[in-house]
Amino acid sequence: MRPEQIRQGDGAESRVIRVEHLGDQTRLLLSFRDHALITVTDAHTALRSGDTVRIAPAAPFSCDASGARVH
Repeated sequence: MRPEQIRQGDGAESRVIRVEHLGDQTRLLLSFRDHALITVTDAHTALRSGDTVRIAPAAPFSCDASGARVH
């Protein structure tokens, strides 16, 4: 999944590891089920390292073993 394909607010819990303010957006490094994920959020988020946020895929797509998109 790409960072912009992770929706916040619903879904499974993840923990915020790092918050990176980049001007027009903020990137979050999350710990989710023993995996590190990056997502994009509002530039003015109040989230901090150690906070918990719920995430779910937004418009996900799958690929097969060769890397071809599966519809």
